[in-house]
Amino acid sequence: MATALTAIQGYNSNSIPGIATVGNDVDIYEINTNQKYALGTQITREDGSKFRYGSFISAVTQGKVVSHIVADVDNPSTNALVNAPSSTYQQGGEQVGIYPGSLGSRYVLYTLASVIKDQFAGGYLTVNLDTGVGYIYRIKGNTATGNPASGKVLIELYDKLQVALDATSDTGLLGSLYTDLFAATPGTDFVTVGVTVANMTAGTYGWICTHGICACLQDGTVASGDIIQLSVATAGAYQTLGVGTTTVAAAAGQNLLGYSVQVPAGGSAGYGAIYLQLE
Repeated sequence: MATALTAIQGYNSNSIPGIATVGNDVDIYEINTNQKYALGTQITREDGSKFRYGSFISAVTQGKVVSHIVADVDNPSTNALVNAPSSTYQQGGEQVGIYPGSLGSRYVLYTLASVIKDQFAGGYLTVNLDTGVGYIYRIKGNTATGNPASGKVLIELYDKLQVALDATSDTGLLGSLYTDLFAATPGTDFVTVGVTVANMTAGTYGWICTHGICACLQDGTVASGDIIQLSVATAGAYQTLGVGTTTVAAAAGQNLLGYSVQVPAGGSAGYGAIYLQLE
């Protein structure tokens, strides 16, 4: 969905709060047209239920499993995207001689087309193979393609590189899990991060449940106590694990969500209570 690339929005935080800093009177049903909290902010209610704050790229009614648009905010692990450290790209806020990609730098220079500003903000840079392998860094922000040079993108990290990177480093970029949310689509966009608790409209911000009892759209017949997964047929819905599939691979191809605790009177297409266990 190319439209999402014009809608990456919102600020992120890298703080480590002892207690959530959003106050005592959070309304989980509140819908904000202007962002109120950092994307991904988590609150825990006294009953153990957990909620996170996200932005929505399209309308999603209450009780739907949501995901971000994978193709727009993720860049799969690829070799030779990282540019070798060069004095040409010395950053003003860093020690002279520490260039993007160098040990101790908070920047990485990429060759990557069609990237908009802060497309990966709040997400992660992973080093998957070769030089620097095994490290993961949280992304503070990024420039758009063409800044600071044609075809280049500058990735800014929250923390310093622990190992210098080079053109052999096989790296991946993952955007924030809580930006540009919409109803999770089986087989394409199913990095499931929560269930809506309010009727969200496009371009708004609000809370999703990530753990605990919540209402959710049911697909097919589900019994109380069934282990549940994202539906293989209906966007934003859940189903009993393995039902409606013909192979183990198909059954395992959708995310596990938790288990059913209350079966809706209407059966299929009703809304049941589930114990969501995404975190």
